[in-house]
Amino acid sequence: MKFLTSSRIILGIFIITSMIFIILGYKQILDKWPSFVSFFIFWITTLVKMLYDSWDRFYLVINRIKANALNTATTWEISAEYSLEKSGLIDDITASIAKAFPSIKYRENTRFHKIVQINKLTLFLKESPETDANLIDSDGTVSEIIETAKVTIPYRQIENTLEREIIPLFNHIEHYNTPEKCKYTLRINYDGKNPFFGLYVRRLPSGVISNFKCDIIEKIAGESTFITIEAKKVTIISGSTNDLLLVSRKYLLMSTFR
Repeated sequence: MKFLTSSRIILGIFIITSMIFIILGYKQILDKWPSFVSFFIFWITTLVKMLYDSWDRFYLVINRIKANALNTATTWEISAEYSLEKSGLIDDITASIAKAFPSIKYRENTRFHKIVQINKLTLFLKESPETDANLIDSDGTVSEIIETAKVTIPYRQIENTLEREIIPLFNHIEHYNTPEKCKYTLRINYDGKNPFFGLYVRRLPSGVISNFKCDIIEKIAGESTFITIEAKKVTIISGSTNDLLLVSRKYLLMSTFR
């Protein structure tokens, strides 16, 4: 039957057995409380293990609770490329960022290459001819490329970093540039095991996988965002900051779209 899954069968057995045990043996429960506790713990752990192994949503909930409790960190690398019709805008763009984000600090400031620090983000800004651009196919003459150094973010700071630092920064740059095309790439490196790796391969026998790569397309308002999942990292490629934020929440916070 379609809805008669193994996890639901075990859940049903657990509920029925527990009700019968309580109804018929409540006096014995009072007399043999330690035995009842052991019985209850056994069923709970068995049920949790079964749900964890067979129900994807429960698997992610447990991993989300674990990540929040341990404040597990992930390391990010972000790049943005903007297809522009004219060159020589890197100074104007950097000056615009400095006005919008007064905490900016310059690490390098040459005509074609800038390194700036904004809070915990280190940005590398450069301008490349179309022949050197390899991130997007464009009819424009130049590509403005912005990359960040690796930044490690604890789990409880992920949403704040995305919503108050990264997305506002790239929104500002995009609105200032008004580019023909944009491409945002977020590389998420897990310090430990990628929880999504287990989600896709945990039902396979151990030792049968030497390499793992899973490509996924998420559709948001008709636009495609591309996700690549590997054993210890996830790569997200999107054409807008809004889609990047939505998909990043899902793969960083192990949550559903809001």
